[in-house]
Amino acid sequence: MFRNNTYDTERKSSKLSLVIGVLAITALFFYLLVGGFMKIFNKSDYEEINIDMAGYGIVIEHSINGLIPTGKDYYYIGLNSEEGDIYVIQAGKKWFEDNFNTSDNSANDGSLTLKTKVNRLDYKVARELASGFSDSDVNISFDYCYDTLYKSKGILMIISAALLLATIIYFIMIKFQKIQSGKLSGLIGFLLLMAVCFTILKAIR
Repeated sequence: MFRNNTYDTERKSSKLSLVIGVLAITALFFYLLVGGFMKIFNKSDYEEINIDMAGYGIVIEHSINGLIPTGKDYYYIGLNSEEGDIYVIQAGKKWFEDNFNTSDNSANDGSLTLKTKVNRLDYKVARELASGFSDSDVNISFDYCYDTLYKSKGILMIISAALLLATIIYFIMIKFQKIQSGKLSGLIGFLLLMAVCFTILKAIR
């Protein structure tokens, strides 16, 4: 009796693909979970800065293949006029209007102390920001960004991990017929996958 080598090869390839897929999903889950907690609780790159003036910087739009928008990053310029230090600050869309006088760029309360995580700034963003400054009276450095949104980013990464785990459990339950398969279960599975993809893109962009 002849052995079907083609069938055996396909089975091995299928098992290998399954193992690689499981490892990739497991790695992604722990990356999101551990990374989220690290963003929130790790103090190694934590820094407080004090500024008394600020202004608009640039807005970076993120999308998939230039077609599907996934969010925007807002960068501002903060200044400590006493020390002559200037900072690139990542914050929310309304951060400037909520904390500064739009007519003279001064802080509403005289000064503002920010709790931030310090991240290396993308060179393209740094180059665009630096191109607008030539004032030698301030200490200009665009190598780093002072992120005021680190807690919300960390929470979003943890939520992404939880959604990913819930989606995996859901499909396992369908496979083992703990949940009846059908149009409704398929729709729920699709929505879970979309939620996972959206939150991951928002968390790690």
